[in-house]
Amino acid sequence: MALFHLRGGEGVGGPDAAGGSSRSRPPTKEDLKEICRRFRELGVRYVLVGGLAVNFHGRPRMTHDIDFLVDPSPENIQKLKQALLVLPDKAAEDLRPDDLEKYGVVRVVDEVVVDLIARIGDVEIDNAGTVVFDLEGEPVVVADLDTLIKTKQGLREQDKGDLFFLLSKKRKELR
Repeated sequence: MALFHLRGGEGVGGPDAAGGSSRSRPPTKEDLKEICRRFRELGVRYVLVGGLAVNFHGRPRMTHDIDFLVDPSPENIQKLKQALLVLPDKAAEDLRPDDLEKYGVVRVVDEVVVDLIARIGDVEIDNAGTVVFDLEGEPVVVADLDTLIKTKQGLREQDKGDLFFLLSKKRKELR
């Protein structure tokens, strides 16, 4: 499989952005659980964002990848690399310690596609609000509503739908 470097978040979120593979498949909850287990074991600093994060907040929808906002430090990238070697095609072997600092987004195209993101707009790992959800016994660090709302300001149709859902949920919480 392959590793793709993207600048400034361009192409993140679509199945074929930056060369998605027809051999990749949509992620399952078992994939997410296994990756998050490895992240926890290795001490990876991450926050789940994107479609799967929106799923945790109550909007079921299909997604073609797993999006993680991550600490772009070389130390964290080394841990990420080790964790993602749990994927069968070992595409993460090509991940270099400075990739995220250099490119902003790295797409790991393995049996499932994993996007590693240093920043989405003004949102970085250090200012992302989080909530921990339980996925069949595995804690998953997920962006909170306010953070997801900030990350869903894009022009894609699915972002518009996600944003409408998240804002509606936020209004209900404020009542």
